[in-house]
Amino acid sequence: MLFHYSAVDGEGNAVQGNVEADNLQGVFQHLAAERLRPVSVQQLRETQLGVRRFFGGITISDKIFL
Repeated sequence: MLFHYSAVDGEGNAVQGNVEADNLQGVFQHLAAERLRPVSVQQLRETQLGVRRFFGGITISDKIFL
């Protein structure tokens, strides 16, 4: 499963990213290993990934031509 997280590093900087894990516990273990404190974690559904995962999203201009 793919998860999106927001976290804070040791210096207080906000960090966001995605991580592949079997479950939430795996996400928390990954964040702990990176010395990040989680603020929020969301499981991404396949529909949220869609085209963005491979092509960086669809712009309004792209939609006009579709």
